[in-house]
Amino acid sequence: MKLSFFFSRGCSLQDWVSTGLFDREKLIYEEHIRSGLLDKVYWFTYGTKDEILANELHRQGRLSAKIELLSMPNFFLVFPLGVWLYSFLLPLVYRRHLVASDFIKTNQMDGSWSAVITKILFKKKLIVRTGYTISRYVQLRHPSSYLKYKFWCVVEGFAYRHCDRAIVSSIHDKEYIDSLYKISNKCVVMRNYIDTDLFSPVDSGLKKLQNFVWIGRISEEKNLFSLVDAVVKVGVTLDIYGKGELEIDLKKYIGRRKNVRLMGGVRNYEIPNILNRYGYYVLSSFHEGMPKTLLEAMSCGLVCIGTNVEGINEVIEDEVNGFLATGTSASSLANVFERAINSPKKDLVRKCARDVICDEYSLSVIKKQEENIIKCLHIHCH
Repeated sequence: MKLSFFFSRGCSLQDWVSTGLFDREKLIYEEHIRSGLLDKVYWFTYGTKDEILANELHRQGRLSAKIELLSMPNFFLVFPLGVWLYSFLLPLVYRRHLVASDFIKTNQMDGSWSAVITKILFKKKLIVRTGYTISRYVQLRHPSSYLKYKFWCVVEGFAYRHCDRAIVSSIHDKEYIDSLYKISNKCVVMRNYIDTDLFSPVDSGLKKLQNFVWIGRISEEKNLFSLVDAVVKVGVTLDIYGKGELEIDLKKYIGRRKNVRLMGGVRNYEIPNILNRYGYYVLSSFHEGMPKTLLEAMSCGLVCIGTNVEGINEVIEDEVNGFLATGTSASSLANVFERAINSPKKDLVRKCARDVICDEYSLSVIKKQEENIIKCLHIHCH
């Protein structure tokens, strides 16, 4: 069987490689190829030089020879809105490859119309996969952006109306989508997968069991100012890894506090080594989708602490595989820090966190779930 996979609009293979996402994102496709489920995978990207990069990755043995990359033609760079134009014309530009495919799959909702147009034109089975729901994200983060919210509702409605299966990463996303688009019969929850061999507990001389770490995008919904206040109040040490629009403001807010440090950006492949230097991971957000870094920290056996909000409380069970704050304020975070630090069950919590990831979020588990979806669709189309 052949699968066509559409990158998010504007996203290139070079983006994946430079941010360190490539080695993780490729895994499930190579697993499907290795198991014999798929004999060919086409990746459609928006980088004009991605085919050259893919050839180099093939040569290095870092990308399966059965994954063929098809990049955006240089021609579309001539137009101010060339990427948008290409996203609509892509099914015609690569008609031959898409006609030869058995299934098509999206990576995110942005650009999903390329896949929907392909389904309409060539009658292919469509899997709409999203790591987070854009309309919900806009609703929470930009409540005054009504037109932006409505635009994404239209895009989502178009995709979900035409898809054969919708894959979301969390229960709360499924409930939201079901309520808005009435697709409970074809919407399934499939968690973000973790490479549990790569993200595994390591005891080393670098590990600082009493130190806290935070990794992510430095933005408003991450509630980092309250996190800094909580850290100062309790007197623990926190290292913050990441970049974002609030980076300068956060640096000013931290000021001369010596127990909070901004460590800069980090690539995905560096995260396992970084996590294993710390004893505690904290996620202080106002809301989340399905936070991958939290899952990675749990897989590494850190004591994980989070706010009791959507996306976090779906993963952490308080005092079982982590600790949940009662609120998002600095005092609530400080209280849960002290509770976690003083808990006699820390070792059990670490072990349970690792066990949950291995049992429910590992690559082998998620690969099997997607395999079942593809096989089911294959049966129905014959």
